[in-house]
Amino acid sequence: MILDATCSLLQHMGPVARCFVLLASLTLVACAPQISVRPESSVPDSEAAAVWDSFDSYSQSQGAKQEAYRIRGSLRYGKEGDTRRVSLLFWSNGSLPIRLDVMAGVNSLVARLLEAPDLFVVYVPSEEKALIHEGSGRIQLNFGKPVPFSLRDFSALMHGRFHEIFGSVKGEDAFRTEDGNLRFLLRGGLHPGELDLRADGLPVRWAQADGWTMEITYDDEAIPLPYKIRLKHPDGYTAILLVKDRERPEAGFTAEQLALDLPQGTDIEPIKKLSGTR
Repeated sequence: MILDATCSLLQHMGPVARCFVLLASLTLVACAPQISVRPESSVPDSEAAAVWDSFDSYSQSQGAKQEAYRIRGSLRYGKEGDTRRVSLLFWSNGSLPIRLDVMAGVNSLVARLLEAPDLFVVYVPSEEKALIHEGSGRIQLNFGKPVPFSLRDFSALMHGRFHEIFGSVKGEDAFRTEDGNLRFLLRGGLHPGELDLRADGLPVRWAQADGWTMEITYDDEAIPLPYKIRLKHPDGYTAILLVKDRERPEAGFTAEQLALDLPQGTDIEPIKKLSGTR
């Protein structure tokens, strides 16, 4: 069961801040994935296995790199004719905890977020309010519409740590798409659906059973990393995350730099679960 989270803060926040008051997903259920119509031509098992092995190797290699980072990016989200843009600053020592500051306009702070192993906090300074969830469940972000990924998922996506996103999963029933990539059916794992891999094993498209699709574009570094992540829903909603700058500090961040200190007098509310939701 997917449990949506909401709270009375949504009634009071501005439209940009409201988009970062989120969905709590304490358990994610694997829905039966939609299966694409498959052409008659099949992919040799040896080719499919080699491409999937390349995906595994890349994901494992990137997953082993738990380095301190600071990433600046931008996010544009909404429907055509009604979109908003914010700037993002992520930083972490490679794993949890992860910090995120969200800004709109020139140095206008919208929200501060923290995800730690057993804690999630979103603080909206303009409202002097904070939402907190204590527990190990992943919190799905809401950019005006709930998206299927948490803060830690977006961090993993930007670093190519795909095993952290999809979990322990094996691609099956590969076939070749019109653009020459191999499309695999994902069974089990955290995000079942379909995954398109390039010949070098890098994923370029993922499609979920409920209609979400994600397209990934890579930079041209020796070890490519995602720099553009585009999420799209059939109702016309899109969210595009662009990585604009990556820094790798030689010294890791201190506990104080990763903490999210709430000012005295902050109105704190727990993230509440709605009953009767999927």
